[in-house]
Amino acid sequence: MDQIETKTRGAPASAAEEVRQAVTGFVHDFKGFQAEMKTKLQQTEERMTMLDRKMTLPARTPLGGGC
Repeated sequence: MDQIETKTRGAPASAAEEVRQAVTGFVHDFKGFQAEMKTKLQQTEERMTMLDRKMTLPARTPLGGGC
């Protein structure tokens, strides 16, 4: 029973430290994920802009005739 009481008394300090480390790790991982998603969204936006420009070019007549 002494071991259980010793572990219980020491647990709050070590448990709090574990939680702090876990939250710190989570925040770090989340920031990395957020940066990665931001980069992917920017790349997608660039692709969409290029496609939009390509689609909005004035249509040419076949073989340039018709004048």
